[in-house]
Amino acid sequence: MINFKNKKFNKACEDVALRCIKTFAQSMLGSLTGLTMISEVNFSTVLSTALFSALYAFLFNLSKLKVGDDFDEL
Repeated sequence: MINFKNKKFNKACEDVALRCIKTFAQSMLGSLTGLTMISEVNFSTVLSTALFSALYAFLFNLSKLKVGDDFDEL
């Protein structure tokens, strides 16, 4: 069972969340800078691309965690 009061677990969750937020912002910025005029922006496409990138970053970073019974290995 996961102990949510464990400092190592909380640090791991914080790191994964921060990486997802950074990836989301970078994807949004990359999608928006490729366009020349703001009126040409399809915001639903930009947002869906950024959300998919954040989901990918979440799953990728989650797979890199070394999860033990009590997060002793983190």
